[in-house]
Amino acid sequence: MGLKDENAPLPHAFMSAGFETGKWVVSIGAIFGLSTSLLGAMFPMPRVIYAMASDGVLFKFLSKVHPRFQTPLIATIIAGTFGGFMAALFNLDDLINMMSIGTLTAYTLVAVCVLCLRYRKDVDGADDLENLDLEKEYAMQPFWQRWLNLGSTNIPTEMSSSYTDRAVSLYCLLSLIFCGIAIRFEDEIVDLQYPFVVSLSLIGICLLGILVSLIMQPVSRAKLTFKVPLVPALPGISILANTYLILKLSYETWIRFAVWMAIGFVFYGICTFNGTSDEAYQKSVEKRQRKYSKVSANGFRNAVFQLSEKAEDARNGNSGELNNGNGTTSIQLRKLSSNPTNHNDQPPQHSSSRQNQNPGPE
Repeated sequence: MGLKDENAPLPHAFMSAGFETGKWVVSIGAIFGLSTSLLGAMFPMPRVIYAMASDGVLFKFLSKVHPRFQTPLIATIIAGTFGGFMAALFNLDDLINMMSIGTLTAYTLVAVCVLCLRYRKDVDGADDLENLDLEKEYAMQPFWQRWLNLGSTNIPTEMSSSYTDRAVSLYCLLSLIFCGIAIRFEDEIVDLQYPFVVSLSLIGICLLGILVSLIMQPVSRAKLTFKVPLVPALPGISILANTYLILKLSYETWIRFAVWMAIGFVFYGICTFNGTSDEAYQKSVEKRQRKYSKVSANGFRNAVFQLSEKAEDARNGNSGELNNGNGTTSIQLRKLSSNPTNHNDQPPQHSSSRQNQNPGPE
């Protein structure tokens, strides 16, 4: 009997030591762990297909939900069937490499999107309050001033957003070159051969310069529940590390990944030409506009109520404050439609008569 087993080293070690119970405990635990991992990988896939179909980048029938179980039935069947077909067609190493390159590519795209969105002008208007003359001021600056934002622009503009997008694209390209040199000439760099070390150092300095430039750029003021910390350092390191790991994979994995991406782009193109993606995007825009218009209207109404209370208290000499009998003070709120604030200190009957002449909904 050999001293080791590459497929199951720990159970083999227990069996060689005569500890049969430990071998079975490890083997059963491995089966449970693999089953959990498989289920955890299979459950999200139909939901991802459903979300993509709802956004219009896959066929519309994949977004249908079962009326009783409220699950994407067609997407679940197709994902399970296709997963079984892939498992029967490829060996385990090829599937692991495909999963690795897909996961690393997705994480790289997430890091790129974090950088672009953090410095992009907010499409919902959060950066439009004081953004009247900043576009012209930013456009008149020379490149070296825009690179370090020496004009001290603190609100993103269309020009600054475009600059950061180009800077992020250049960072990704330089990261690809940096990792390619580090992998291709690894032995020469370890031996400290002058041309390769200098080339790698210059590209590294350029990468640091781009990150410094991004730090100086204006950040979007959109209010989010969570924001990634340490931007742009953390996404920049993520892009560099993921690119290095992707380039370390075999060329067969790259060929399979290229074929897989080509098939995906064909599906995307068909759905785009059919107009399903434009229809889904238009629906999302309309939904977002209704949401923000409702919030804005409520905010304006609340602000008018507060101004009305303050003006009424000032005119009545704080007579609007009523004691509730418990030693605390409360303010009686009156709706704007029943008693609007008169800022010209005119008699209140004029406002009342004007309101009676022009009644309207609250």
